[in-house]
Amino acid sequence: MIIMGSNKRLVVLSLSVIFLAVFMALFTTSWKPNKKAETTILDVHVIVLQKDGGADVYLTGKDVSLVSVFETTLDYDAKNIEIKSATPGGFFVQPLVVASDIKGGRFSFAFNPGLNIPRSDGISTNLPVLSIKFSAKSNLDKTPINLNPAATRVYLFDKGVFSPDISLLTKF
Repeated sequence: MIIMGSNKRLVVLSLSVIFLAVFMALFTTSWKPNKKAETTILDVHVIVLQKDGGADVYLTGKDVSLVSVFETTLDYDAKNIEIKSATPGGFFVQPLVVASDIKGGRFSFAFNPGLNIPRSDGISTNLPVLSIKFSAKSNLDKTPINLNPAATRVYLFDKGVFSPDISLLTKF
């Protein structure tokens, strides 16, 4: 009799495990998360304003005050263009220069987390995030400098990283 009681328990336990496994398989294949809840639309755009001898890179959009890091790589013809300087443009009031490589055209500037200032006081959204000075070695028929879209990213406080749209405005 003891053996029969153990077998009944074993059968009930086995059936319970099988039922639970089938239920979980059905649940996971039929349940789909709400895609709208997962998708966050971020509103930050990059505008490059070029003029003779220079370019300023601005960030615009409703989420621009949340930007904590800006990084980009410049695309330009090194045979015809010489980059004289590329510096933070005042967007981050006291920026942390994460990377600055004028010859390679790679730049990364960040909100300086070492400062005890609120974000709203550490960001001046009406100023450029990057200012570039260059000289042309010959007459140019096309835009001398572009930002590489694949290498241009903004990091937003508490929202992550993304590649924004880039608009080029030229004033020669």
